[in-house]
Amino acid sequence: MKNLLLVWIILILFFYNYTLILGQNSANDQETIQFKGGIGIGTQLYKAFGIENRSISPMWNIHGNASIIVKGKFSLPFSFTVGRQGANGTYPSFRQIGVSPTYEWAKVHIGWRNMRMSDYTLAGRTFYGLGIELNPGILRFSAMKGRLNKGLEFSNNVNPTVSSHIFKRSIYAIKLGLGTAKNHIDLIYMKAKDDPASISSFRSDSLPEPAENAVLGLNGNMFIASNIKLYAELATSIFTRDLDANPSESDFIALTENTITPRMSSRGSYALKSGIEIIGKGWRSIFQYERVMPEYSSMGAYYFREDSEIISFGPSFTVLKNKLRFSGSIGLQRNNLLNTKAFTTKNIIARGNATFRANEVFGINLNFNSFNIKQENGNFELNDTTRIAQINSSYSLAPYWVWVDDDGSMVRTLTASANYQNLNDRNRFTRAFVDMSTWFFNSFYNQTYTSTNFSWNIGSNYNIVQLSELSTHRYGLTIGAIKSDQENKWNLSFSLSYNLSRINGMSDGSFISNNIGIRYTPHNQHTFSLNSNIIRNNSTQFDDYTEVIMNTSYQYSFN
Repeated sequence: MKNLLLVWIILILFFYNYTLILGQNSANDQETIQFKGGIGIGTQLYKAFGIENRSISPMWNIHGNASIIVKGKFSLPFSFTVGRQGANGTYPSFRQIGVSPTYEWAKVHIGWRNMRMSDYTLAGRTFYGLGIELNPGILRFSAMKGRLNKGLEFSNNVNPTVSSHIFKRSIYAIKLGLGTAKNHIDLIYMKAKDDPASISSFRSDSLPEPAENAVLGLNGNMFIASNIKLYAELATSIFTRDLDANPSESDFIALTENTITPRMSSRGSYALKSGIEIIGKGWRSIFQYERVMPEYSSMGAYYFREDSEIISFGPSFTVLKNKLRFSGSIGLQRNNLLNTKAFTTKNIIARGNATFRANEVFGINLNFNSFNIKQENGNFELNDTTRIAQINSSYSLAPYWVWVDDDGSMVRTLTASANYQNLNDRNRFTRAFVDMSTWFFNSFYNQTYTSTNFSWNIGSNYNIVQLSELSTHRYGLTIGAIKSDQENKWNLSFSLSYNLSRINGMSDGSFISNNIGIRYTPHNQHTFSLNSNIIRNNSTQFDDYTEVIMNTSYQYSFN
């Protein structure tokens, strides 16, 4: 792996120097051949006093990215990341190197890459392997083959909470479609499978078991008018959670014999989403329906909220010559789609945002969020003492002011924010233990002298948390300053925060955070930075502790 990393670094430097030579031969070459990118290294050291360490130390990584663009038609972007956490081999290391050359309508992926074919099939999951995307005319073709996981075995004395093994998981997917980005229809097939032989000490009774998954998806997008778009996606998934389970004779599962071996641990499920988007002059509306059946899963995606049905509506518009912008949404969500659970949960989700910019000096932003959850009887009648009925809502108000001197030599900004969040338990048996409210007040003033590249700031905060019989107050100040030279070769930043805490009216000590940052750029291609943070917590009711964090980095840019 070290040799491979060295090869990639040499290739980056080679292409960079090759581009420079071409640029010296012809002034026009700089317009036809461009090289952008950089290589960097970063480290972090951490130490805690008074408490157990809450972070691994040391941590380091080497990363690089570059892109060669020829006449605006061919591009060759590639990147790599290599790093390690901890000082010995028991801690994980990571290595990711990849390249995605592009020529007009063709793109190839090599190494650690990610591709998205649809939300319910291959949805941006990072893999190691090969991929291709071809879009000549109305043809839409994508394919990939690679590995999601490498077979790994962990020693039980490293972390007993971590599973003792991870199977090698291979994957391939293919998409074939017709149309353009605005109007198209795609057919997608994805298959992933674990390899039990990748773990030498694997036992049939150990967890997790090797699994297998096949997904077939259909995805479409169509403008029925210049301002009306319809979209839909449907996918079916067969997921086998244990490859060692006995074969199944289910008629439904048997339909997949040509692609996946049906077993007693195999489950079939589906997911669908459809919607309509209407765009007008100064406004937009989206209506969407989504249904993800219980146990729906795809190895090509990271996460699904399965057993869920959501109907949502989202409008947005601008008025007063774009001075006032509003966007919002409301959705109805429920689970227990097959009526097999003991109870059904229903949610009402509402969001709203309004931004008003009166002039160049003053503006204000308002936000609202509400999450209403309610449980109803399913197969069993719920007891009122355990029935969940809650409303979690939050409101925020954030005005801002900006003053600029006539000659531009001084810029002053003042921002403030107030946020209120309330968890209202509607169950009279549990509300005394669950009800919670929080208030957060913040203000921040910054003054910048553009002629000397110096700025200073001061801020304040006041936070209140009320939970049952516990009342916590925290309040404090923050000061800081930033200074750089006229050529912006060096930059020095400093900040200090001091907070006091009170719990149920009694003092709980103080919290101090100090941050110092230094950035030095002797040349526009070289950047060195050093950042240190010291945190000191003094508590009368809990343990005192100190944390020291230091980050260093170096970046070499080819731009």
